[in-house]
Amino acid sequence: MRKSFLLYLARRWPSPLGKKSFIYTDSLSDRNRKYFWQRYDYVTHNHSPIDFRDKRVLEIGSGLGPVSFFYSHNFAKLVVGIDLNIENVKAGKHLAVGPDGKRPSFSIADANTLPFQDGSFDLIVADNVFEHFDNPMRVLEESFRVLSPGGRLVISNFSSILSRYGAHMKTYIKVPWCNLIFTQRIVVQVLAELAHENPRIIEDYPAIEQNPLPHDIRGVRRYNDLNDITFGKFREITVLAGFRIDEFSVKYKGNGRFGRIASLFRIPFASDLLSVGASAILLKPS
Repeated sequence: MRKSFLLYLARRWPSPLGKKSFIYTDSLSDRNRKYFWQRYDYVTHNHSPIDFRDKRVLEIGSGLGPVSFFYSHNFAKLVVGIDLNIENVKAGKHLAVGPDGKRPSFSIADANTLPFQDGSFDLIVADNVFEHFDNPMRVLEESFRVLSPGGRLVISNFSSILSRYGAHMKTYIKVPWCNLIFTQRIVVQVLAELAHENPRIIEDYPAIEQNPLPHDIRGVRRYNDLNDITFGKFREITVLAGFRIDEFSVKYKGNGRFGRIASLFRIPFASDLLSVGASAILLKPS
């Protein structure tokens, strides 16, 4: 009954992506190019205020490379982007090239075991990826190690598992808080049903064809890349890793009135539930 109800809602709920949805009839290279320049434009207008000129910068989870390209194009001394997806790294090497030929360096690497010496970077950025680390505490520890004293880790646009679309399925299951209202097993079953109607789901979630189906959302993702981070847990593990939290901000949909009111009265998990993301600047003490 609950599965049928979620399936009914998933087929009828309006898309939260609206006009931002990609036209999937485009070729992969066209989609990559559109995303790259959309993201580059966003970062240009919303980047961290930290001075990065003549600094050594590492981006963790660089994807196609628009963030790394922004830093490289704007006078960082050195920019290295790492990602686990070899296709993204290949595409980034092609896309992230300035008119003067200057480009970041991209490589395949695991954030759990960064292949760099202690103190190699002055700034580390992780944009839109923190909720996808399988071991966020380990990533923080490794980031702390490779940062120079006084260096900063900027974690931007990450979401709580308790947020409106914390399940990261809003392209296909558009129902907000679906992973809280329904069990993850039901969410996976509904995704499998929808895959019969939309073959692209299988491209994005290949494990959906397994028999038996995985029991949780993480199990159907290509890289099992979804953790259960909450904002409270984030604060806790950053301090345990040795960082000082210089700045932590939560973004709410629209004017965010209800989120701010709920936070003011310290309603448990209000920020997580009503947010659309958060960002933080962490300092490695000198």
